[in-house]
Amino acid sequence: MFSCTSGKIKEALLEARARGVKVRIVFDKAQFRYLPPMMWFVDNGFDVLLGEGFRPGKSAMHHKFVVFDGELVQTGSLDAAPGAAVFSTAAADLKGFAAEFASLRAFSR
Repeated sequence: MFSCTSGKIKEALLEARARGVKVRIVFDKAQFRYLPPMMWFVDNGFDVLLGEGFRPGKSAMHHKFVVFDGELVQTGSLDAAPGAAVFSTAAADLKGFAAEFASLRAFSR
């Protein structure tokens, strides 16, 4: 995830974790340093790793997707505009995005 400064999203993630949901996040390494409010996730005990773009040190890790329990994918620009987000329960989408997330975690620290 490039960044997350939304109070509503943070609150929803706290509530989800309290219900026993495993919340794991990969943030863009450079963006994380420039947005001190994102340290909130670490301070609140979330499983956070920092990743880089395809050209480490030269590009952002600008992914914008969420995999929910291996059953639903949410992706898109995540801008507040009609049609900005896409939700899918298609097995191929879930498999692909779950694999991409695993890859991001493998190369993040």
